[in-house]
Amino acid sequence: AQAPLAEKSLSTAPLQPHDWGSPRPSMNSFGTDSAEKSTSKILGGGPTLDCTRPVDRQAKSLSAFFSQVDDLTFKERSVKNVSEKGRAKVVETLMEALSVASAAADSKARRLELKALADAAASAALVAAAAPAAPKWVHEEVLEQVVLLQRVRTRGRAADILAAAEPLRRLAALPVDSKVLKRTKVALELNSDFWKKSDAPEVRQMVSVLVKEWKNMYRGEQGTAAASKPRVFSQRTLRNAATDLEESAHGKTPLVEKYQDLVRALLGRLAQVPDQAIELLDGGVQAPAFVGRVHKAALAQEVSARVKRPKLDHDPAKKA
Repeated sequence: AQAPLAEKSLSTAPLQPHDWGSPRPSMNSFGTDSAEKSTSKILGGGPTLDCTRPVDRQAKSLSAFFSQVDDLTFKERSVKNVSEKGRAKVVETLMEALSVASAAADSKARRLELKALADAAASAALVAAAAPAAPKWVHEEVLEQVVLLQRVRTRGRAADILAAAEPLRRLAALPVDSKVLKRTKVALELNSDFWKKSDAPEVRQMVSVLVKEWKNMYRGEQGTAAASKPRVFSQRTLRNAATDLEESAHGKTPLVEKYQDLVRALLGRLAQVPDQAIELLDGGVQAPAFVGRVHKAALAQEVSARVKRPKLDHDPAKKA
C-alpha cells in the first residue's frame, strides 16, 4: 500500500536545479562524516536511486546488488603466501620423487653396465680360446713354489717368513693364466690369513699385489667382472636435496598458485629425466640452477600454449 504513495511522491516532487539539465553531482560529495562518505563510495559503484524507474524495480535492483557474493578464489590463489605446513609437505613429496628417480636412473645405468660386461666377457672368451695355453713347465714351477710356501706356513715361525720372499718373486715372474690358477690352487694358498696378516710388511705387500693381479686376470679371462652395487641414498641426503629444491622454488614463486605450478614442473622434470636426480644428490648440479632452468622452461611453455590457443567462434551464423 505504501509503494504507490512513494512512487507518487517521487513522481510529483518538484524538480531540483540539477534535474534541469545541469550535471548531477557525484555520490562521493554527499555526507559530512566518515560513515556517510563510506556509504556514498559503496553506492557510487552500483545502482543509485532516482526518478527514472518505479520504486519496486529499484528495490529489486538494490536487493540483487547487495546480495552478490564476491568470488575470492582468484584472489586467494594468486595473493596468498604458501604456509609452512604446505612447504613441509612439499619437501616430503620431493624426497619421494628424488628417491624414485634416483633408483630408476641407477637401475638404467646398471643395465647398461651389465650389457657392457657381457660384451666384454664374450670378447674375453674369444681371446682366451685363441690364446695358447701356458706351457707344462709353468705348472710344474708354480707347484714347486706352492710347496715352498706351504712349508714356511706349516712351520709358522716368524724367522722363516722372510724365506717366502723368493718364491713370491718367482711366482710374480711366471706367465700364470686362469688354467694354472685352477690346477695349482696357488691363489687359495696366498689367500690364507697367515700371508695376509704377516708380520713382514714386504711379504704382506707382495702377497696382496699377486692376489689382486690374479683376480683381475681371472675375471677378465672368464668374463666375470663384478658389476657395481645398487646405489642407495640415505634419508638425510634425500632431505637435504629436497629442502634445497623447495627453498629455491619458494624463493622464485612465494605465492600459492605459481608455487604449486613450479613444484609440479619440478616433479615432472625428475620423472622425465631421472638422471638429474643422481646429479642433484651427488652435488653435481646445484638446486638453484636446476630450479631456475625448470622455471624458465615452464614459463616458455606457458607463453607458447597461450599463443597457440585457438580462438572460439561464438557467431551462430558461421556455425550454421
